[in-house]
Amino acid sequence: MSQIRGFSHLAVNTADLDRFRRFYCDVLGLAHLVTMKMEHPPHLRHAAIGVDDRCVLHVFEVPGYDPEADGIGTDIGQRGRIDHFGLMVDDMADLEAMRDRLVASGASDGEIRPLGPVWSIRFSDPDGLAGEVNCALLGFDPGADDRETVEEMASTDWIDRLARRAGVS
Repeated sequence: MSQIRGFSHLAVNTADLDRFRRFYCDVLGLAHLVTMKMEHPPHLRHAAIGVDDRCVLHVFEVPGYDPEADGIGTDIGQRGRIDHFGLMVDDMADLEAMRDRLVASGASDGEIRPLGPVWSIRFSDPDGLAGEVNCALLGFDPGADDRETVEEMASTDWIDRLARRAGVS
């Protein structure tokens, strides 16, 4: 049986594809790969924004798109089928540089906080879509987190794999 190796894409909607692209490319540093327009109904513009070599944000420009007007909330658990997504950087230096860009753009309060086995900074894009940028929290101890209880650690080497990905062994 073949195995899943990662995400190929995450499809999201926006009312303004150019604004979306500026934020994700200029602030977060992702790569604009292609912008297209459907020659068939619904004739939407859409673009691929590269996260890495295999994964892209596939962004559709939907005129008049307004998730809050459609009753989608802004708090965790109320944001619809995809509540938020996280992106990964290699280390704390990269995370701090990302924080500076996010704060300068007005997309984040700048707080870097521990979130299980990662350090995390939260942001909201210009459409209000919530996201995080994370890096491995080296030395994470699942039994020492006083904010959350680890119910089951199903993959005991997961934290070590995060550390190796960050170049730390």
